[in-house]
Amino acid sequence: MKIGARIGYVFFLAAILTVFWAARLYFVEHAQLKALRFYWAGSMFQADQSLGYTLRPSSRAVMTYAGPRRYEVRTDDLGLRIPVENDRPRESGGIAGVGCSVMFGHGFAAEKTALEEVGRHFDLPVYNLGVPAYSPVSVLLRLEKMLPQLNPAVVIYFYIEQHDQRAVSATAPSWLGMRFQPFFVKQDAASALQIHPPLADNAAAFKLGDALQDLYIRPLAAGQSIPWDFRHFTALSAFKLDEMQRQVRLRIYEKFFSAVPAQAETLEAILTWMAGLTQRHQARLVVACVPSSEGVCPEALRRIAVKQSEKEKWLFVDLRQGLEEPASGAHYRELYELDPRDDHPNERFNAEAARYLIQQMERTGFLAAGKG
Repeated sequence: MKIGARIGYVFFLAAILTVFWAARLYFVEHAQLKALRFYWAGSMFQADQSLGYTLRPSSRAVMTYAGPRRYEVRTDDLGLRIPVENDRPRESGGIAGVGCSVMFGHGFAAEKTALEEVGRHFDLPVYNLGVPAYSPVSVLLRLEKMLPQLNPAVVIYFYIEQHDQRAVSATAPSWLGMRFQPFFVKQDAASALQIHPPLADNAAAFKLGDALQDLYIRPLAAGQSIPWDFRHFTALSAFKLDEMQRQVRLRIYEKFFSAVPAQAETLEAILTWMAGLTQRHQARLVVACVPSSEGVCPEALRRIAVKQSEKEKWLFVDLRQGLEEPASGAHYRELYELDPRDDHPNERFNAEAARYLIQQMERTGFLAAGKG
């Protein structure tokens, strides 16, 4: 084959591959982004070397649903979620809330979270350390970093059914791209749990995601149509190529390292670590099981938490007991109605969870026995 023919053949193959690539981006990625039902407008997250990612300090963003639901999020100088109109100076000796999007208050204003309700009742400041999609490992590392700066009297951890699985997963659930996170690993069946750092830095993924924010999210939030042009093609190409190399990195790791801790061992480690961490900082610990929309609280968590809490003098609260009281009359599905595709607990859930937490903390004299 002559050189000219070879060059022509290479260009022909390149053209075919480019057409297939562009078609996939248009019919799959572009279409999915245009059809998003809820999305962030604004850069709310940033990469973090030890945590994988965290909330961006001193920032604002808006979460919008494909409907009337829309809420603004604001963070303070430490990256803690605060009410939009809150300009009060931060005080020590309050109540810290840790967890994922459930503690964060995904779907509604900060003022309506269970943490804020509890703080108002006891007239104490609150510190919302919740970060959407966080695993227990990230939760604990973030708490360890923040405890000396906040000096809380009480720490409340919202545990959800997915946390034991997230604790051993290298990636965090995300609606836009892959996010690496720290996670528990074992060298072999007989070894102790260790924390594996994120498999790679997330900075490039967030930078490329910001470009998609400008091209897709801002127009969606403004009700504008989204075209398909060269800018969208190049931005989506860069984002997907970065995600592909991250997928390869993940698959290589999974192929050569497969020791995953058992659920009971993971839960034991999470609760032991959190109890020890709060005790060292003279804070009281409350672990609250947030049931799923089907009313599930893992039995392994209940068994381990009841045993540990009695020994270590911290409080375990099964929120199902408060949500199922006849005086409430609430059904689980009524407590998880944000959007047909979003089963996060809503404002009503948070109000009832706060009421039951307050009852249990008062019944046990929990706050009176702490620093506050």
